Amino acid sequence: MNNEYDLLDKVFEYREGEFLENISDDFNLLKNKVKHVKKEEIDKLISNLPEEYNLLKEQLTSNIENLIIDYNITMAYYNKKYYKQGFKDATNLINICK
Repeated sequence: MNNEYDLLDKVFEYREGEFLENISDDFNLLKNKVKHVKKEEIDKLISNLPEEYNLLKEQLTSNIENLIIDYNITMAYYNKKYYKQGFKDATNLINICK
C-alpha cells in the first residue's frame, strides 16, 4: 500500500509542473471572481496609521503575513490531497472496467 502512495506522489510531482504552465488560464477564469486585494495596499494602509499605533501596526502586519502563509499551505495541502484522490479514483475505475 505504501508503494501506491509513493507512485501517487511521483505522478503528482510530475503533473505539478504542468499545472504551473497553465496558470494564466486559471487567472483568466478567476479574474472576475476574486477581490484583487493586494498585500502592498494593505501594508500601505497600515503604515499610514499614526506613530502611536506602532505595536498595532506590527501585529497587523505579522498577522496578515501569517494568514497568507496559512492559506497557501492549506490550499497546497488540499490541492495535492484531492488530486491524488481523483487519480486513485480513476485508477480504481479503470480496474473495475477491466
